[in-house]
Amino acid sequence: MTLTAEIDSCRPCLCSVYPVAMPEDAPATSGRTPGRVIRLENELWSDYEQACRALGTNRSDDIRRHVTAVVAAWKREQRRTAREGDES
Repeated sequence: MTLTAEIDSCRPCLCSVYPVAMPEDAPATSGRTPGRVIRLENELWSDYEQACRALGTNRSDDIRRHVTAVVAAWKREQRRTAREGDES
C-alpha cells in the first residue's frame, strides 16, 4: 500500500492542517505539549469543534490522532523503502 493510500484509508479525518512551531517566546500551554499555530478560517474551526464534539472528541485529540496516523504511515514507508534498498 502506498503512503498516500494508507493515509487515505485511516478513519475519516475532519482535519487537514499542518502544524507550525510556536515562536520561542510564545506563552506556555498546559505544560503537557507545546502549542502549535495553524491557520483555518473561523467558520471552519468552529464547525470542526462541533463535528469533533459529535464524534465524542475534541479538536486537539482529533488532530493529534490524524498526525500520529500520518507519521506512522510515513515511518512504515521509510522502513519498507530501507529494507528494499538493503535487499538490492
